[in-house]
Amino acid sequence: FNFGDALPHAIVPAGPLPAISVPVVVDGLSAPGATCKTWPPTLHVVLAGSSAGSGADGLHLAGDGSTVRGLVIGGFDGAGIHIAGSDNRVECSYLGANAAGTAALPNGTGLRVRGSSNQIGGTSIATRNLIAGNTLDGIAVEPGASGQDSLYNHIQGNYIGVQADGVTPLANGRDGIRLGDAPVTAAGTTVNDVASNLVGGDDASAGNVIAHSGRNGITVFCCANNRITANAIYSNTQLGIDLVGADGILGVTANDSGDLDSGGNDLQNFPVLASAAGAATITATLNSAASALYRIEFFAGDACDTSGYGEGERLLDTITLMTNSSGNVQFSQNVAGVPDGAALTATATRLLSAPAGGQVYG
Repeated sequence: FNFGDALPHAIVPAGPLPAISVPVVVDGLSAPGATCKTWPPTLHVVLAGSSAGSGADGLHLAGDGSTVRGLVIGGFDGAGIHIAGSDNRVECSYLGANAAGTAALPNGTGLRVRGSSNQIGGTSIATRNLIAGNTLDGIAVEPGASGQDSLYNHIQGNYIGVQADGVTPLANGRDGIRLGDAPVTAAGTTVNDVASNLVGGDDASAGNVIAHSGRNGITVFCCANNRITANAIYSNTQLGIDLVGADGILGVTANDSGDLDSGGNDLQNFPVLASAAGAATITATLNSAASALYRIEFFAGDACDTSGYGEGERLLDTITLMTNSSGNVQFSQNVAGVPDGAALTATATRLLSAPAGGQVYG
């Protein structure tokens, strides 16, 4: 991109753009003065959907192996970016916010993924995306058509539902991230999976900020082994993470003995916090699958959640433990850095050989 001197530069298509079916690099950083070396980035190329028509997407990546970098995409009735392939990358872009990252330029959905092994963001500020101000979901990972699964996608290091400063609200209207919808089944077998996706990572450098959503921070509608770890999830209207059963009813799912139920992330049971003493020793229990390995994450928030199931605003510590043959484990952990008056919460994530699955707050 090499325009004149007026910044930023707006591209306003008069109708839907054609799908991209071969590997390309759409690089807004080729515009003079644009950079992603610092945060917030300086972005000079805006793809505006005000004249694109009903249901139009901004960019439709219908093939594999493309990269989108350094763009501002907003005003599209469909998705800012629609990925329908594999091994694509989206980084250092604003989806649903203006070039300053301070006001909404809403798409219907910020980013829709119907494919596998795509990378959204990353572990450095140079790859972070701002996905905020959209009418529906910030990111929707959905099953594709004709038996296409959505597996092994990585969503890391993004600001979702906040302005570019990482703090001021710029809400998405529904979920920050939605994983799946009703799975397509045939003869009792799931045909279209949304499974084994990674939201966050092992530490805060890979975690996303997911805040101020009109519904949930993350909703997991179907399928298992979606790992959700090391994120900062807070101030969402309903729950931080909602695992939804086959009945499709949203809201807190009670723990069940042995954790034998099914649904989003197999409706993973949450830890039950028994006490927090000093500064602070947290004592808790978990009942889940027998003889299974779990990652427990401890979080602090500024206030108790009205649902009674607090969100995870600041990651304090993690431990790994195993349940006994009855599926039970009791544990106590000394956690540093707990502010006075903080609300504490914990999550359980089952660790598997593939990207691990299951997380819900207790």
